[in-house]
Amino acid sequence: MVRVLASLFHPAGTWLFSGSEKRFCALTQEWGHNGVETFALEPRPFASATLPARYTPIEVPLAGPRLVGELGTWILRSLSRGLDASRRFQFDLVYATNNNLFNLAASEILARRLSIPLVAVVHHLRWVYYGDMESGKAGRVSFAKLVKRLGSEGLRIDASLARAVGAYAESRLLRQCDGFITVSKVVRDQLAGLVNSDRIFVAGNGVRTSLEEDCSSGTRGMDALFIGRLDEGKGLLELLNLWQRVSANCPAANLHVVGEGSLRNALLEETVARGLSGHLNFHGFSSYEQISYLQASTRLFISLSRTEGFGLAMVEALAAGLPVLVWDTPPMREVLGACPAVTLVPTGDTDRAASTTIALLRLPDTRWQELSRKAREYSRNFSWEEVAARELRAMRMIQEAKESNR
Repeated sequence: MVRVLASLFHPAGTWLFSGSEKRFCALTQEWGHNGVETFALEPRPFASATLPARYTPIEVPLAGPRLVGELGTWILRSLSRGLDASRRFQFDLVYATNNNLFNLAASEILARRLSIPLVAVVHHLRWVYYGDMESGKAGRVSFAKLVKRLGSEGLRIDASLARAVGAYAESRLLRQCDGFITVSKVVRDQLAGLVNSDRIFVAGNGVRTSLEEDCSSGTRGMDALFIGRLDEGKGLLELLNLWQRVSANCPAANLHVVGEGSLRNALLEETVARGLSGHLNFHGFSSYEQISYLQASTRLFISLSRTEGFGLAMVEALAAGLPVLVWDTPPMREVLGACPAVTLVPTGDTDRAASTTIALLRLPDTRWQELSRKAREYSRNFSWEEVAARELRAMRMIQEAKESNR
């Protein structure tokens, strides 16, 4: 039996889970069928109760002011509870569920104390905006450029500096990992700018597909959907610009925004200032049932994110039968480029994105139904069972390489 000790940090607040939590929960279900026993260090365990999963949570209570205080208590208490668990169970490797500072720091210390391999899942490098990669430096942090970009998205200078420092710390901690799992080839190539490419394995992502197919569009209205964190890199101001153009041409059009994040208040204020309150609906964090309802009542999924490494929300939208519109970034081209129901728009061309959105919202019912069927068909290419098998093979190879180097 293989035993995995995972770091599953998620901050306090209303945005209960994101792609990394959903991915981890889905994989633990598959691993459980293959003799893998998974334990997860987790503040206020919720994921296994909220999402289908098969792991044992080890609660790590958070304390302290804001994220800085939480970081200190998370590292210290994760170490304490992880070491305590290791006295009862023999772990084979430490697994960072994503590459944020909290998971990397706690995992690196635990792996070193337990003398076992550390595997980090890299969903994306948050300091990289796809489309403006620098040759030979794709994985490295450009501090000044990052601070400037974050400020242009509405973050205060103190928040921008804190994120830039965090990004630099993450880039340093990544070098301490024994191996990596990435969700796309593009992310692998980015990461190869920091670490030896022989230690990087591409596993991808999966999606749960529905057996029921509802390809009707008559009751959907002129509505579109966005799901994601309301944070930097998600193209939120560009999304507002787009919807301002769309609503001017389609007064009945509405955009449903699902998610929470640091830019939510600024986004709400900007929506009011632009007179778009009647055309945007902010739902905050929503349950699976609420999201399923929105997917079944909208005609299009839109994301103008520039930092996606895979686009799990987009693939989930396809599985629900929704056509998708995204920027033409390298990860979107790799993951979604072959899907007839996905429209890739040149990055930054808001006018073209708006005109394409209007055309998609006005599609005749028969054409929309055709795209909906093709969306569902394409989503079946993404299997959690296959992802879990690839990831398990990679973890065994990383473990063997660690043991051979002792």
